[in-house]
Parts: sequence; structure tokens; C-alpha cells
Amino acid sequence: MAQFVQFMFGEHISWEGGTLSRKAELKMKSYVNKLTAGALLFAMASVTQAAVINSESVITNPATTEGLWAYSYLENNPAITSHMFYYTTTSQYAGAQDLGYLTGESGPWSPQTDSFSTPTGWKDSHIFETYVVSSVDQTVLFKSGGDDGHSIFVDDSFTTDLVTLNGVDYAAGAGFAVTAARYLAMDAGVSYKITLAGANNSGPGAFWFTIAGETEQGLPWGGPISNANNIAMSATGDFNVPEPTVLSLMALGLAGIGYRRRKQIKAA
Repeated sequence: MAQFVQFMFGEHISWEGGTLSRKAELKMKSYVNKLTAGALLFAMASVTQAAVINSESVITNPATTEGLWAYSYLENNPAITSHMFYYTTTSQYAGAQDLGYLTGESGPWSPQTDSFSTPTGWKDSHIFETYVVSSVDQTVLFKSGGDDGHSIFVDDSFTTDLVTLNGVDYAAGAGFAVTAARYLAMDAGVSYKITLAGANNSGPGAFWFTIAGETEQGLPWGGPISNANNIAMSATGDFNVPEPTVLSLMALGLAGIGYRRRKQIKAA
């Protein structure tokens, strides 16, 4: 025992009468308390993380945010009043804390939708955000559903415009088991921030999201944003697209090199 204590605390501790000295006892208790506290904090952190979302792992430091959703969470949000509540302003979930990123293509509706599921919660806000940019002018249709409330924001803006599909009107926000929908006319090369804001009143929660449109040939397409037609997706809005001025300078440089090369050939 004395050898063990010496190894743990870096000093020789005498063993007298089958008991540790008072100094060794205090150090041993301090060490055990630290271990216990550390284990408890680790367990609490694990439970907290697991209690937020369980459909997929949260990525805290991805190599790239392309194809991802930024995920934020707010516990016990007083703005959520029932299972039919949905957000109409971003201020209603302004306290949500950034937790990392999600792929979205996971859950009970995968791979036809971006979907997310959560364990038992109480008035929890689950906020999923990404940016999209289209290479062509096109109008797309966003739809969402879930348990409980869910809203679709574009550039942090909510709309009261209704979408009529097959004679049924849909709003940009809806409560439990009701579909929400909104159109977005996308200009080529313009980045738009898309937010799916979920409000889980109680119990397990689940949210899904789709995008749909038509090809240039008039053929319908639809599914998760990452598979959208002529659309790129990034959780930070960084699409690594060179600025037009940079492209122009590159083109002029290449043209200059080509012209000089031709002159050298003619001179030879």
C-alpha cells in the first residue's frame, strides 16, 4: 500500500499500525474527490449532448461545411406554448446556442428528406440553418413537417404568403403533424440563408425538410437540399466560388501568355 501511495503522490508515506498517515489520507481523499467530480462532469456532458438530438452525431469541427446544417439548441423556451405553436420571428429562439453541424440526411424519412429526431424534451428549440446558391435562375418549393411546431425562414425572414398545392393552402409555419411550405425565387449566384426552426413542446420530437423544383427541361425533382438541382449547400455560406474579378484577371493572364507564346514562335 505504501508503494502505491508513493507512486500516486510522488513521496514516501509510512504505513503504521495498518493505517495511512493523516497526510496521506487527506491526499487520497482529495484525489478520489477529483476523480469522482471529473467522472460526474463527463457523465453530465454526455447526457446533455445525448438529450439534444439522437438521429445523428453532431460534428463540431468538420473539414468542410458543404452539405451540412448548422445546429443550435435552446432548452425550456418560454415562447413555446403548445404543440401547435410555431415561430414567426427569429427573436422567439434568439437564445439558441450553436452546438455544431449535422448532415440532415438521417432519420425515419431518409434519404428523401433532410430529417432530424430528438429524444424526450420539454419546450425545446431545435434550429437548423444552411445556405444555398443556385447556378441558374429558378423557383423552388420548401416543405417541412414534424412533431411539434416548425417554421421555414429565408434570410431570417418569415412570410405570411400562402402556398396552394392541389387546392390546399399551406403557410410557412405549422404545428404538430401539419405541413408547412413556402416558395423561393432564386437568382443565379445569390446566396440565401435557409432556416428550419423546430419547436418541440413535449415528448420526443422529429422534423423533416424537403426542396423541390423543375429542371430546365420541365422535369420535376425533389429531395434533400444536398441533392437539389443546380444548387450548392453550405452551413457557413462559404462556397469557394472565385469572384468574377478574379476569374477575369485569370482569363486576361492566360490570354496574355498565349499571345506572347505566339509572338515567340513567329520570331523563331
